[in-house]
Amino acid sequence: MPDYNFISVIANDSCNFYFVKSGIGKKKAISTVRKICSDFKPHLIISSGCCGGLKSYIKPYSIFSPVEALSENNKSCRLLSLRSKIYKSSIFEGKSFSVKKPADRGKKLLIAKYHPEAFFVDMETYWVAKTSKDLGIRCSSLRISVDGLKNNIPTFGKTHMS
Repeated sequence: MPDYNFISVIANDSCNFYFVKSGIGKKKAISTVRKICSDFKPHLIISSGCCGGLKSYIKPYSIFSPVEALSENNKSCRLLSLRSKIYKSSIFEGKSFSVKKPADRGKKLLIAKYHPEAFFVDMETYWVAKTSKDLGIRCSSLRISVDGLKNNIPTFGKTHMS
């Protein structure tokens, strides 16, 4: 199990919020959700992170609230939507597609072709949603796109952003 990398903890008499950084990828997402659920028994997990857009009209820095996450082995998992009527025009709602490794432009084009129902691609959303569901915890997600179909994944040294 991973040690927590707390960003911050906010607590009051009625509610506790824990902001935890899990890291990149399936294994870190799954182990962090399991540990959080074991240690804190949350009512809701909200996963956030970066993604790559899979529609030509999606520009970098668009915000997504996925309602369903798809995996490479054709499984899916539902999520609670965080999109409200107030933010309807600024938050995309749709399906995500989770992959094992960062998706470059070529891989994103293939995903967009064979999974036209997916709006964005990332590495964690499906696994956070599935693990939360398996443990009986509600889950939602917010993702921000860092690239789209027309541009490649931004890199900083050897670090990929989506």
